[in-house]
Amino acid sequence: EIVEREQDPVTTLRELIVAAFVSLGPHRAAITVIQNERNYLSQFPRFAYLTKAETDVRRIWIKVIEDGIAQGKFRDDLDPVIAYRFLRDSVWVAVRWFTPSGKLSAEQLADQYLLLVMEGLQASGSKKSRPTAKRTTNN
Repeated sequence: EIVEREQDPVTTLRELIVAAFVSLGPHRAAITVIQNERNYLSQFPRFAYLTKAETDVRRIWIKVIEDGIAQGKFRDDLDPVIAYRFLRDSVWVAVRWFTPSGKLSAEQLADQYLLLVMEGLQASGSKKSRPTAKRTTNN
């Protein structure tokens, strides 16, 4: 749904992060089980859908990051796979402490995350003078 709207990658990434945080409340138990028992569950055929879902989500997020790099919205010295893993892991670990009824809504929390992350993702003339990391594709 989100990626079908044909928005710029920054907006799409924000909406993906908001959706991920929104999912933490109603799916807290399932997310926690998947995080803790993923390897165990993967041995059972009835949980094969988890691998497919993870692959689909990974593909979507990486494409948004790659599009952002191609359009000059995100830095071109970033590895899209590592950026995806960083974002995924930092959002999913929040299931352990985020409460939708707490101080911040899912949207507000997403905005806080984006404030922390986007300065590292967005292309910026002032950051081009910093040493750049080599991009890899094997991760």
